[in-house]
Amino acid sequence: MRKRTIFIIPVCFILLSLHSQADNEWVVEEVVVRGNTWTNKEVILREIGISQGDVLEEEVLLDQLLKGKDRLDRSGLFAEVFLDQEIVEEGKIKVIVEVRERWNIDIAPGGLYYLDSAGFKARGFLHVRDRNFLGYAQELNLKAHYLADYGLEVNWRESRLASSSWTLELGAVYLVANYQDRVDRLGGNIGFGYTFSPDLKVGSRYRYESIKPRGGQAASSVAGLYPYLKWGYNERPDPKERFWNLFVLESEVASSILGGGEDYAKLKASYSFFRDLFLQIVAAMSLSGGVGYGNIPPYELFTAQVRGWDAYAMTGDISLSVSSELRVPIPFYQFLQVALFLDAGAVGKKDGLSLGDTAVGGGVGLRWFNTLQNPLRLDVGWGRGVSLNIGLGQSF
Repeated sequence: MRKRTIFIIPVCFILLSLHSQADNEWVVEEVVVRGNTWTNKEVILREIGISQGDVLEEEVLLDQLLKGKDRLDRSGLFAEVFLDQEIVEEGKIKVIVEVRERWNIDIAPGGLYYLDSAGFKARGFLHVRDRNFLGYAQELNLKAHYLADYGLEVNWRESRLASSSWTLELGAVYLVANYQDRVDRLGGNIGFGYTFSPDLKVGSRYRYESIKPRGGQAASSVAGLYPYLKWGYNERPDPKERFWNLFVLESEVASSILGGGEDYAKLKASYSFFRDLFLQIVAAMSLSGGVGYGNIPPYELFTAQVRGWDAYAMTGDISLSVSSELRVPIPFYQFLQVALFLDAGAVGKKDGLSLGDTAVGGGVGLRWFNTLQNPLRLDVGWGRGVSLNIGLGQSF
């Protein structure tokens, strides 16, 4: 869910105000950008896709403006986008783009805090995200881990590389783990993606990490390729939409040929669908599964993603899970949402998955949107024990 106030004056009136031309073409005399106190002007011009000196037919001009406005809306950088035009003289037009920027820096806690009869476990981090880094629409993510793990994760994402549909992603991690994974990680990744349309993205990344297990075991390394495909939306694509969905297919191929010390493969798939029932109350469900092949090291096995359970209580090379939520907005306060959820999952060995490998948990959560594009999420789950899950964004 993304809370956004859009003040739109339809650009269709542009056609009504254009005088008929013999060749039905208009010269863009100037493109004026207003309201961008932080965002670089070139970023806005890139999304609009119209430049000074362009010669466009009326229908092409209208279509380009509509697409450009949609891209600006979807960027998440602006609370309002307003388009206008002025006829400078016969055959020449001035395009005016006025925006109101939203706050694009999020600082939020995250992690998992779990309590059962065996004791208390805590794994936390501080998440700092800038969705408009230095005004150029790059996304910068920093995660400073503490408690169970100590270290830093850094990820930088260029959403439109060289004004094209390509995406560039760079990342680095240095993490010292005291328990659960029980490995120290040092490495990074580089990835490229391509956006065919707003609802279809494909890409892959290369990851290399040096792994040092605790307990005197020999150090190793993981080098792998991670192709992926994303089709659909995990948030409402349009205020009028009552139903939307998202399909994600991911794989992981680690090999000594790529420079690592491990050889294995994993395939994961998930399908999430969302239905607006009434009064902005949304029913959401996610089905997911994964299977591994080869000699998967313990720190790369699937884990149980069931709220109310210790995520590392069950591990294996095959996993199945289903999560459901009922997301209810609080009346008279649009920035707060209550979520009732139920999770179930099974994690184990491909040749011996049983009822003993299943986990079920449920609970209640809060989603606080406020200035955040993605909400601050707080879930309290009950299963084998009690867990507190904190993070940015919906759980699915």
